Amino acid sequence: RAGSGTVIQLAPGTYTGQFDVNIQASDSAPVWVCGPRTAVIDGGSIASGAGLRIDSSSNLVVAGMTVRNALKGIAVINSRAVTVADVRVEDIGDEAIHLRTNTTDSTVIGNSIARTGLTTPAFGEGVYIGTAAPNWCTYSGCAPDRSDRNAIIGNDIRSTTAEQIEAKEGATHGLIARNTLDGTGMVPSASDSLLAIQSNDWLLTGNRGGNAPQDGLQVWEVGAGWGLRNVAYANQFEGTLPGYGVRLAANELGNLVGCDTVVPTSSLGISNKACQY
Repeated sequence: RAGSGTVIQLAPGTYTGQFDVNIQASDSAPVWVCGPRTAVIDGGSIASGAGLRIDSSSNLVVAGMTVRNALKGIAVINSRAVTVADVRVEDIGDEAIHLRTNTTDSTVIGNSIARTGLTTPAFGEGVYIGTAAPNWCTYSGCAPDRSDRNAIIGNDIRSTTAEQIEAKEGATHGLIARNTLDGTGMVPSASDSLLAIQSNDWLLTGNRGGNAPQDGLQVWEVGAGWGLRNVAYANQFEGTLPGYGVRLAANELGNLVGCDTVVPTSSLGISNKACQY
């Protein structure tokens, strides 16, 4: 029942269960749902459901609390202008935060994410944007999941079994910037890079990460027309990195890698392709 401009502040304590949010607010007066870290949404089981499921919502800010112990941490579905900020998401069966089913113009900023993939390691991403093409008929009417123009900024992501951040084919024109990533604990059979992009026109800059099973960032061509025109510059990779800082698809797809990418001496180099600028 919350209308534009409402602030819902959670008191400290444990809120057991899986909570659905469906709120439409105005651009100028979003609804806020916020709480301290000690306000804990506990989903009750890492085997099913989402701790917080935001569906068909607009102009909503979720901030500050803790979400734990669910199959999915926070799922944002078919929504616009949703911000997830300064939330602790931990002890999750699959992925921590997922924007999907044509969720657009949304921001995941300043969150702390740890211990994902406890049920299925291959689905244990920290932040996951969009939907893989084989699942489009399930989640987006057999059309590409156009979860476009989303920003993933300044998050601290560690102890995930799969990629810290992944953007799937269909989710275009996004930003991944200034995130801190630690691949310690990743399962090589689930993923071998900290960041993975299969979409078009993403900008990745200022991220710092280490201890990847193979590469820092991988950009892959998926089907016809995906994996194009992505730009990665001023990213820093450290610690264990047996592969490249940025591994690009075999075909020339207009992807660019900055020569200012930093990699450890133990790596194979900045990229498998020549850096451009």
